[in-house]
Amino acid sequence: MKDYYHIMGLEPGVTMAQVRSKWKELARRYHPDHNPDDPLAESHFKDVQEAYRILSDEVQRRRYDQGALDQLWSEVQPVNHYFFARCEPTTLRCYEEINLIFTYSGLGRVFRKPEMTDFLITGSPFVSQRMVLHEGQSVRETELTYVIAPLKTGNLNIGKASISINHKLFDSEPITVFVQSNQCRFSNDNPADGEPYKLTLHFEYLPGEEPFRMSELKKNHVILVPRSKIAGIFHRIGSGMKLVGTIWGMIKLNQEFDLNLLAGMAAGNILAGFNCYILYAIAGIKPKFSAPSIYPLAKEYRERGYFLGESKGIPFITGNFWYYLGRLFL
Repeated sequence: MKDYYHIMGLEPGVTMAQVRSKWKELARRYHPDHNPDDPLAESHFKDVQEAYRILSDEVQRRRYDQGALDQLWSEVQPVNHYFFARCEPTTLRCYEEINLIFTYSGLGRVFRKPEMTDFLITGSPFVSQRMVLHEGQSVRETELTYVIAPLKTGNLNIGKASISINHKLFDSEPITVFVQSNQCRFSNDNPADGEPYKLTLHFEYLPGEEPFRMSELKKNHVILVPRSKIAGIFHRIGSGMKLVGTIWGMIKLNQEFDLNLLAGMAAGNILAGFNCYILYAIAGIKPKFSAPSIYPLAKEYRERGYFLGESKGIPFITGNFWYYLGRLFL
């Protein structure tokens, strides 16, 4: 049972004009598009919208005041709220993903994520809510889940996070994660001692389920594919070869064979790509075009509805369009 007056920051008996004025203020404050760094903003925004829908309607507000609110005030006692963090798992290999989960009761506000200098947040945090029994009362419990990946080995620390619940500040305890070394996915028997390959995927909504806001269409997720230094060097050489080949084809083939610019670019790109794959085969390096997409974690995300490449938030360009377009030149 929600206390809509508490959500709106109002007292019972306020006028409709005061309800509307407060709603405008809170809607602007908590609108998700205005709070890109606050993962709880959307949850707050939905609470405010729900509270305004009830309190701005005279009939629904009267029923609420006469029934739900009286019961809420007469039966509910102050609750000792809680806020804690946990990691799943706490032992893993470098660049693998773990879930960092924050759990709190009640109406949390102004969440501050911890310091995580040795980790990469690989995607947007996920917020889930449910009703639980706490101290004999039914309270709302929220879980805020970050998916993170360690960038180095050893004992890595995740600092304290904080959140305000009913105007009281709560801190979580720091967490230590043990990270072991990993193996390169692009070459055999080499440690992943170089910069990982960043594979970006995006989630596609089913027809009719697309969110209204354009920003929500850009639901990207980054996977770190372990890579050795030598593999990274050859991948950079290959990217340079394809870029130079594309420019050469655009200029030289246009002059020699009177091809238009696009045809020349395509021919030069194909020729450079062929030479690039010969180079990879001689060096025993797997190409970054195909190897990341068959990485087990990438396959897992694709089975969950993710597609290769970064979403640009353009509804009529879907699938793996941007991924394959980028791989043509890089």
